[in-house]
Amino acid sequence: MGTLAVIVGVIIVLVVALDMGLVVLHPTVQGPISHRVTRMIWRASRGLAVALRRPRLLIFGGPLTTVGLLFWWLAGFWIGFALIYLPFIGHFSASVHFGHKGFFDALYTSATMLTTLGLGELLPTQDAMRVAVVCEAATGVGTVSAAISYILSVYPLATQTRAHALYLSDLELVDPRAAAQYLDAAGDSGLAEIHQRLIDGHQSLRRFPVLYYFHPDREAESIKRLLESAAVLCAVARWAPPDALTHYGHRLAEALRSTLERVARDYETRYIAGRSGRTTEDRVPDDAAVVLAALRRDTLATEPVTTGSSADAGFGEFLTQMSNLLGGLANAHLYPRQPLAARFSGSIRTNAAPPRAC
Repeated sequence: MGTLAVIVGVIIVLVVALDMGLVVLHPTVQGPISHRVTRMIWRASRGLAVALRRPRLLIFGGPLTTVGLLFWWLAGFWIGFALIYLPFIGHFSASVHFGHKGFFDALYTSATMLTTLGLGELLPTQDAMRVAVVCEAATGVGTVSAAISYILSVYPLATQTRAHALYLSDLELVDPRAAAQYLDAAGDSGLAEIHQRLIDGHQSLRRFPVLYYFHPDREAESIKRLLESAAVLCAVARWAPPDALTHYGHRLAEALRSTLERVARDYETRYIAGRSGRTTEDRVPDDAAVVLAALRRDTLATEPVTTGSSADAGFGEFLTQMSNLLGGLANAHLYPRQPLAARFSGSIRTNAAPPRAC
């Protein structure tokens, strides 16, 4: 049993160390356990918000997931080293009374070393335990340092993502007419700027997946609004472009489309997990040319509508993919649902039904 406890303890310590290292140091790979811990905390927060009918409670989701990560790392190291100490608890010279030298005493020893309290109550008398004690003390210091570094990296990026979303919201780019006016005034450089903001936000999310769980109280500052504005702008630039866009601008519009599709696949895989939250009002019409004709009419685009032409190619697929993405985000973050097709047809409903719990 003693050997088994040591083996299990070493495995726990190595798994937690690997998980923490991937979260803090690796630019794209998620920690396998940390990702599950954050999703579990988010689902619990969302479930409570739905049960109490208080969507505003989701603003605590991001901070709670961050604290949950720190707790998971510390708890894992604490229990792992306690299992390592358990068979050798008799090899500690203690000024405190150890009852049956059992698991509780091992937990106390591990907590003392992990937090580097230095009370002087416990002294290892075996060389192997001395090495283990030094390793745990270093682990405790490293975990706290990693947590501080993680927090100082995540919170500025969360603020930056909200700033990007608010910038696009203030420009009212969710309105196709406003998007067309923006492109007509800003031209290629304006489209390039929005594309860069979208890439920055997505790369931040890939670096720190916990950013997804930071729920702004205002939808105008949310990831959903950021992606929705970018999707409307992309549709206008790609399928109803104003005369101000040059050939380079058309290439930028295609690049923005590729980025949005990549973002949508990433969200579907990592966060929404196929739960798009679609309803009948979110369905794309069978003939996407109807929606495209309305978009061009509202933006006063001069390009003629020819069903099945190369100019129209891909609009239906893009509209479907973006509608699923935005519907899933609205459903997950308890925001009002506003179908993307309705924005393109100029018939947004102001009193959208609240999303259902999933």
